Amino acid sequence: MERIWIKCWHSPIWIRKNIGNPNKKPRVPSQDSKAFTKWLDSTVGKPEDIDDVILIGMTVNCCILCLAQELFSRGYKVKILKEATDDYGGSASDKEYILQMIEKNRWANIIFWKQLEDRIQ
Repeated sequence: MERIWIKCWHSPIWIRKNIGNPNKKPRVPSQDSKAFTKWLDSTVGKPEDIDDVILIGMTVNCCILCLAQELFSRGYKVKILKEATDDYGGSASDKEYILQMIEKNRWANIIFWKQLEDRIQ
């Protein structure tokens, strides 16, 4: 079996101070769990107050994986919209492998557009 490397540097609790400020040099990345919690509470809501968090994004084996793990560990019910994600290398089989691993570990459930469309109509 081919080894698939999962790049997990995109955890949402990692920040870099001064990013986007042209007058200051960006600082070394560091974890700021409290800032992420504050952002989640104000933007998404607390886990007990919402039904699901539905993730979409370009890299299921980077950003989506890390965010699903982080949200799951905080008590959110996470779903990943399959048609709205891709694998870092663009491989359909790698994407499927990662999605199966995510579901097997119960970090998130995989849903399809039709399921989401039925919910929002």
